[in-house]
Amino acid sequence: MSLVSIIFPMFFTVTDKMYKFYGGLEVRTLYLAKLLGEDGHEVNVLAPRGSYLSYKNVKVLTGNYRPWDGKTLHPIDLEKDLVESNLEVLSESDVVLEDNHFHHYHYLKSKDPENFPHLVMSWDHHPDNISSLPNFPCHVIAVSKWVMSALREKFKNLGHYFYWAYSGLVLENYPEADIHDKQENLYIFLARFSMVKSPHVIIELAKEFPDDEFVLMGDTLFTQEGGYARLILEESDELDNVKILFNATWDEKIKYLKRASGLLHPGFWNGPLEWDILEGLLYGGKVLCYDRGAVREIYRSGKHGYIVPFASTEEENIENYKRAFRNFRNLKVDREECRNRVLEHFDFKKNSYPVYKKVLFDNRKLNKPNR
Repeated sequence: MSLVSIIFPMFFTVTDKMYKFYGGLEVRTLYLAKLLGEDGHEVNVLAPRGSYLSYKNVKVLTGNYRPWDGKTLHPIDLEKDLVESNLEVLSESDVVLEDNHFHHYHYLKSKDPENFPHLVMSWDHHPDNISSLPNFPCHVIAVSKWVMSALREKFKNLGHYFYWAYSGLVLENYPEADIHDKQENLYIFLARFSMVKSPHVIIELAKEFPDDEFVLMGDTLFTQEGGYARLILEESDELDNVKILFNATWDEKIKYLKRASGLLHPGFWNGPLEWDILEGLLYGGKVLCYDRGAVREIYRSGKHGYIVPFASTEEENIENYKRAFRNFRNLKVDREECRNRVLEHFDFKKNSYPVYKKVLFDNRKLNKPNR
């Protein structure tokens, strides 16, 4: 068996129960560490101070800092400290997985490739804000086909090996439910209160559709999001059909996923693979989302919900979303089909873990780029 080291981002503490508080990509990698340990591999998880795990064969290593607080050191400096505090352990590893944002370990390996172990990178965002990568081939697992295609196009001359594996759900975390027992006029939002996730669009829906109920669940991550969240809270106070659950508990989230007729995802940004959409579908909910990012890989417009055309201005987009919602309210979907969409394609253990194992352990000796 192998020694695997996984470098987490410096935005969250890593714990056994973090899936109850964070969405998506970090939870995916935490589950990956758990599965690797259960398969007999020794796993080091490099994470911020305050992290702890009790998984079989998994050990937490930290640097000198707790998660980024938005005020002191830049996250890239926190990542450098985490990596450089554990260079000896990393050098002893059979394989290193970078699941962070700034790829400092990749940079170090590019300077001395013969003395560093096999390196794999998880890539969870569109590369439009990355100008370059170290000019040394690396194995890159993208979170969706859409992200993989963007990476291949941008870095096609660097010799990287590209793959995709959906950041699917950890199904064991989700309790069973009667997916047909729905409140037909109840719709939920499940994401950060930030401009990129755009819950203000749902406030506009609530004003125009007073007979429908809207529950918004989320929190903030970055310091600049607090002011935006306060505006959402203030506007919701004037609306009887809007309920805000700031920092909703896991049990509250599951309760509303079970009850809601549909999930609203009005985010303006190019999402790499949005977990809230998967969670809504898992509980038989229809979905309303802009035509952004990897959304067309997740569900089919007209079958599992609607995909809304994305326009060039915010005003047009809000009008498009409201117009689509009028039809969405009356859309009848096969709730079993919605659930099966996730069970068949977005079960991390069944669909994605085999890809990670192949890239981590079987592809170390590849000498031709996977084009």
